[in-house]
Amino acid sequence: LVARFADLQSYALSESPMEAKWFKDIANYAAPTFAALGFSPEDTMGTFMAMSQTMPTAGIAARSSRMLLYNMFDPEKLQAISQESGIDFSEISSEVLQKGGSLADALGMLAKKIESLPVAERLSIERQLGGGVRGATGLQAMLPVAENIKQFTTDLAEKSVGYTAKITREEGITPLGVARAAESRKEIMQYEIGEKYAEVRSARTDLETSWMSFLKA
Repeated sequence: LVARFADLQSYALSESPMEAKWFKDIANYAAPTFAALGFSPEDTMGTFMAMSQTMPTAGIAARSSRMLLYNMFDPEKLQAISQESGIDFSEISSEVLQKGGSLADALGMLAKKIESLPVAERLSIERQLGGGVRGATGLQAMLPVAENIKQFTTDLAEKSVGYTAKITREEGITPLGVARAAESRKEIMQYEIGEKYAEVRSARTDLETSWMSFLKA
């Protein structure tokens, strides 16, 4: 289990704008809710890999997604919103909770239902589904990248297994330094610094702390 989470984290850091500090917020605020709804670790990590493309702040992403999930998959709340708006949202919940569909599938269904609505009405529904402005913010960050969530989730399942060991062998660093190495490569690309000058810290890092918090959640 520890090795599997290490693979997911290393892959996410290498293949998305996520940074190591995201993991602590994901573990503290979002992971328990994702797990309670039956989403796999790949579903969870794939969602945040996609959200990091549209929302740079980890805390907001984690808190808003938790608020959104509480409301978006509550049959009673969906029924109330459906009655008020005249649009049937009940199948969004059943797609995931009863049919085993993905979060990306549910978001795709939702997008089709509200895409043609006037802006004011669409924003009102997003606030209701999100349980307030915070949840609506998460929803607005997820909707444009729904397909990316599906792709990232698939990639995590197919490509991340053994990723930590692979990077360790290729770069000659310890497992604890893998995620820092991935993050350093990202900084190299951003600031055009030669890779040979990138610092790779293999001792106890902030990542290790957030990693253990994620495993305990």
